[in-house]
Amino acid sequence: MKITAIDTFTLRIPTQKHIALDLPEHRLVVTRIQTDADTDGLGYALVFGGAGSESVEAYARRLATLLIGEDPTQVGRLWDKMYRADRGIRKVGVAGYALSALDIGLWDIAGKAPACRWPSCGAPSPIACRPTAAAAGARTRWTISSAKPSATSRWAAATTR
Repeated sequence: MKITAIDTFTLRIPTQKHIALDLPEHRLVVTRIQTDADTDGLGYALVFGGAGSESVEAYARRLATLLIGEDPTQVGRLWDKMYRADRGIRKVGVAGYALSALDIGLWDIAGKAPACRWPSCGAPSPIACRPTAAAAGARTRWTISSAKPSATSRWAAATTR
């Protein structure tokens, strides 16, 4: 599966005066990632008040050029590629919004991919976790099942609540 196209657009969301105080609208910058396997992913970034949404959309288009032709299920590798693309720009504000919109779209595709194992971060997970329930109605806990002792750690298995 390869990314073939990425569309970016902005939706205007009017707000009611009593909810949003002095903000007449919010804007939702949406990215639609298309693949050659007819699987689409939608990502978004909510810009409160709408100020700067044009910049978020423009930077998302800039980052989108890095993703064309890539495997969308390699979310971690692609996130890293986008994050490191422009070293002079901090990934907060406009850049953070744009990167997040594309990242959410990639996760949408990864979740829809038929042969994709969660978590799909581009590398096999060293620890396999599975949820277990102690009793009916109990909180779910995650048990780390394949933990092995190493030279730097003294534990063999752990359970977290």
